Amino acid sequence: MYKTKYLNKINRIGINSILEEIGLLRSAFIGIAGKDLEGEYSPKFVEQIFKDCKKKDTCTFEGKKSFLKSLK
Repeated sequence: MYKTKYLNKINRIGINSILEEIGLLRSAFIGIAGKDLEGEYSPKFVEQIFKDCKKKDTCTFEGKKSFLKSLK
């Protein structure tokens, strides 16, 4: 039982460390992705784009006719 508690504690520390690393990498990526030849994008804009990419699609279309119909 002692080994299990110890292993769980080690796993939590490891997971927290990995989550922290992911946060730092995400922040660095947003900083890099927010730059282009014309200048820099607002970090809030870049974050919003990433959030929107994760959302489920609200509609689908097949071909140009159904796409134009969905715009109307």
